[in-house]
Amino acid sequence: MPGWAAFDDWEACDKAFFGYQCMQKPAGVEGIYYMYSPGRDDRHLQITGSALAELRETRPNESELLQHILKMGGHFTRIDCAINLHNEQLTPVDLKDAYEDDAIITPARSGTWLQGLKKSGATFYLGSRSSERFFRAYDKRAETKTAGDPWLRLELVLRGKRAQIGGIVLANSNIYAAISSAIVEFVDFRDNPVYRAAVEAVKVFFPEVPRKMPSTLDWLLGVVAKSAANFQIKNVVFDIPLLFSSEYDRYLYLLGAPVSDRSLRFSRIGAT
Repeated sequence: MPGWAAFDDWEACDKAFFGYQCMQKPAGVEGIYYMYSPGRDDRHLQITGSALAELRETRPNESELLQHILKMGGHFTRIDCAINLHNEQLTPVDLKDAYEDDAIITPARSGTWLQGLKKSGATFYLGSRSSERFFRAYDKRAETKTAGDPWLRLELVLRGKRAQIGGIVLANSNIYAAISSAIVEFVDFRDNPVYRAAVEAVKVFFPEVPRKMPSTLDWLLGVVAKSAANFQIKNVVFDIPLLFSSEYDRYLYLLGAPVSDRSLRFSRIGAT
């Protein structure tokens, strides 16, 4: 891992998840897990929200970690974008009522209200848990069973292609602005002044993902660009320029995400 989240000592865990055989975590640190299986090339890195919050206290620029993952050819399978509202006059009930009154603009097809038992708090959901975008607003104070001021969490879960695109955008943007843009793009309740203040930031563009990714684009993402790069690496004597300088640039180009401060090196075969 890069300097942003480097640890000197790692320890083995008793079991792994997601079909991997081995799992390690930094010694004395909870919430960061590195999974792998002998003989397999793929790896899985999981960082929980609580672990990320602790790391952020001493390593404020997590974009370095995201960029490193992309440059190594990695991709994101799930990203949880969250905004915490402390002691504000906005509750899950307010969002539920606004949704029922058509005061929230959202592409979600359904909304769900869940009242927890034994003072565990209430949660308002938008979208399906199995979809690539899923929103929830809940009483974080009740969930964590802590005392103090009201604590509302707005949380957007990105999976699949949206997680891949989200990782690229987050790596190349102001993190807070990107999170705010992602949430308000899916749940627009800016008529409410508290919600508007929470999500108002510099607008960050998220490339739109069609409901079904065109098969040609899927093919380009999964096969063609990587194969062309591999061919060039193995046959450098032919002096054919790379279609894409890296997996990172490949995703930036095909997904239309912003490129950071370096130019995108893209050329046709035979170009000078």
